[in-house]
Amino acid sequence: MIEVCTREVLRYLGYKKRNTATPEVLADVDSCLQELRQAAAPRDIYRIFPCQVDTQAVSVMLPCATFKSRNLARHLAGCQEAVLFAATLGSGVDILIHRYSQLQISRAVILQACAAAMVEAFCDARQAEILSALPQRRYARPRFSPGYGDFALENQKTFTAILETSKRIGLTLTEGDLMAPTKSVTAIIGLDENPTRAGGNPCVECSLAHCAYRRLEER
Repeated sequence: MIEVCTREVLRYLGYKKRNTATPEVLADVDSCLQELRQAAAPRDIYRIFPCQVDTQAVSVMLPCATFKSRNLARHLAGCQEAVLFAATLGSGVDILIHRYSQLQISRAVILQACAAAMVEAFCDARQAEILSALPQRRYARPRFSPGYGDFALENQKTFTAILETSKRIGLTLTEGDLMAPTKSVTAIIGLDENPTRAGGNPCVECSLAHCAYRRLEER
């Protein structure tokens, strides 16, 4: 079972603090999470590659692809390896949310937030398992996805082709490079021997300082 933090769901709903949510909202969140767990069929695929980062040429080079992005190169500087990763909650989640969008829009909104938090929680859990399975200890940088900063969304095509996501986990792209099922993630995860830049708040790397969903620094 995927453990989902209620605080994360509330963040997606726009609440800055848990204690500002009413008991009714918290009960609805719990109910939606239970229903989502029945509908979700989480799957993932990943491959690990050696990587070279050139911060001057703003490029990240893998044996199978080269990505041009100043933000990505800065994010992965110092990494010797990188994980190409994709995950999805499956089409059942989209079907459930669509059904409620026709019947009860308020519940559909909460389901959207719950599903967003759930797919991230699934990615966190799988990332931890990937790290624990490595023969040598490595520290992971926060996931960095196409669409972040200047890392173009069209790089989704490269991710899905290399990982064969359509065949392996049922993840495809629309003509606009959006993912289907919608509650899916593609990301590159830098692996570093040095723990200095590992973990942390992924929103620190994002230039959208006033994003409503931005994670606040822990106090």
